[in-house]
Amino acid sequence: MNKTFDKNDYESLRYACTAFFSHKWQLSVLTCLFSGPKHFGEILRLNPGISKKVLSANLRKLESKGVISRHSYNEGAILRVEYALTPQGEQLKSILEELTVWGAENREKITSQD
Repeated sequence: MNKTFDKNDYESLRYACTAFFSHKWQLSVLTCLFSGPKHFGEILRLNPGISKKVLSANLRKLESKGVISRHSYNEGAILRVEYALTPQGEQLKSILEELTVWGAENREKITSQD
């Protein structure tokens, strides 16, 4: 990408980074949905150490950002809720997968400099 960044570009980049990286659990919760829709309990099990309250708050926040959707339905007497990536979340998925590749390729170089 050979582009000169201007103030709007920096603001967009700052938003993109802080929207997900500044919260301890949001990135982890989001990546749980990369393999497909999940129920609340599944997401909870995939994130040991997160409380139900914190998970609920993070799911609401990700939904408000438009990167996940919430679908509720009845299974007899039980109300089930399922979370999935939205089209915007799918776009973010490909970006984060690329960032993962970069991190894997550069992890040792970066940590050896610390």
